[in-house]
Amino acid sequence: MSGVRAARVVGTVAVVAAVAGSWAVLGPLAPGRDVAMPATGASAEDVVQAYLDAIDGHDCATARALWVPERRDDVARWCGAVEDLGEFEVRDESGSPGTPPAAAPGTVEVVVLASYDLDWRAFQDDADPPEGDTVRGYHVVRSGPGDPWRIAEEEARG
Repeated sequence: MSGVRAARVVGTVAVVAAVAGSWAVLGPLAPGRDVAMPATGASAEDVVQAYLDAIDGHDCATARALWVPERRDDVARWCGAVEDLGEFEVRDESGSPGTPPAAAPGTVEVVVLASYDLDWRAFQDDADPPEGDTVRGYHVVRSGPGDPWRIAEEEARG
């Protein structure tokens, strides 16, 4: 084999190895799956369940749509950074609906708890929250009885 040809073969092998190594470390985003939007009359728990299904399935459009409009841009970072949530559980914590502070008249809020095993994609974690068992409280609001529930805020829970 000539020196030029050998150099090309070595160069090609090096490029293939670099691409394969990068793929092994970073990995492709798991194939997404479409998650249906909950019906307008769905419960707050159903909305949080659909949100977590969408995040876990990398359906960022549905995940964003389940938040109040002013918070939808915050969801994009999460959706691309989460590898998977493992098995998750959603349950109502608040017992009865309340009115959030400084909310428009008629707005109702409930808090829905979700627990899951968070796994960030390689080099995507920002340690908030850290990987592993995670419990979050989702503040879910609606403007009136006929309006759909939307997530307004999330917070760490112990």
